[in-house]
Amino acid sequence: MPSCKSAKSLITLQKNDSVIVEERWRDSIVKLPADSAWLRAWLECDSTGNVLLKELQAVNGRNTNAGASIIRIDTVTLFEVNCNTDSLELQLKIRDLKIKEMERSRTTQFVEVERQLTGWQIIQIYLGRLFLMLIAALAVLIGIKHYLKR
Repeated sequence: MPSCKSAKSLITLQKNDSVIVEERWRDSIVKLPADSAWLRAWLECDSTGNVLLKELQAVNGRNTNAGASIIRIDTVTLFEVNCNTDSLELQLKIRDLKIKEMERSRTTQFVEVERQLTGWQIIQIYLGRLFLMLIAALAVLIGIKHYLKR
């Protein structure tokens, strides 16, 4: 048995999520300047022959190590250590990642239709449009024919 209830048409939900990952490599150069460090110690002997530290001066560098140190002993009372490093240049390869997230969506809606058209009714609509276009073309042709007769 046919139903008396009106039909419902449905607009479907379409959701497109996409993630685009762009990876880019770039070269970078890091330069470290030359650096130095030094230490001075003044020594003296007491009456028993033991060595005592009288005064100590030291300056530490940021990039120095003991591998390039110069040790100098001036007379008996001065002990001096100097350490120098050359400037450094490091070449680094850096990876940049750019992540784009895109979201497209369409909502779902129910639209109530009183009555759906049947296939035969749709064919009649298209045939009626075709017939009206033929009548309009025929009227234009008749008008041109009468205009040229004059």
